[in-house]
Amino acid sequence: MYRHIFLDFDGVIVDSTKLKHDTFISLVEDEKKGMDSILDNLLKNKLIGAERNIICKWIIENTDSDKSIEKLTYKFAKKIDRKILELNLTEGFKEFINSIKNKNYTNLSIISNAPMNDIISYLNFFSISNEFTYIVGFEEGISKADRIFRIMNKIILSSDECLFIGDTPSDFLAAKKCNISFIRIESFLGNNCLWDEKILTCKNFFEIINLIERRKINL
Repeated sequence: MYRHIFLDFDGVIVDSTKLKHDTFISLVEDEKKGMDSILDNLLKNKLIGAERNIICKWIIENTDSDKSIEKLTYKFAKKIDRKILELNLTEGFKEFINSIKNKNYTNLSIISNAPMNDIISYLNFFSISNEFTYIVGFEEGISKADRIFRIMNKIILSSDECLFIGDTPSDFLAAKKCNISFIRIESFLGNNCLWDEKILTCKNFFEIINLIERRKINL
């Protein structure tokens, strides 16, 4: 029985992955023309799910840019500012929250490589920020797996009491490292990735609710 469900933010709660992907491509083209296809490939492979400062560092190192990481990440933030609020919650997410609230022994937390302030701003926009026990962004400076482990240890959760809902292979690997169950939600980025293993995949949260109601997910 799952007592705690961890969720990624980008690509799971909101499919902002295309917006952010295209913005990184725009950034690298601003710095050096002809680099778009190279970064596009990396964002779907080695840099998949990477923090924005790591991607901006790559852009600077590979375009001979004179900008600092801070300046480039600020430019990225300005490019996506407000645009992300125009994106809807993933289909069925509010209904999913309501179904979880009816099971008062299951809690939700967000583990993401997005900045915590960005996550909270988006959640506040939809009046759902109070639905989460923990909201952990990239500021922790440790891997997603380590962030999950930290929460598991803090509130004494065993691995079989936890579920991680993500959208990329890096999310799956974090769940695997923690030895917890994983469900993949389809996203722009995740659909462009190579998956080495067959994984339970849902198009939206209505499908997850359906799994819960059919007792395919034990809550």
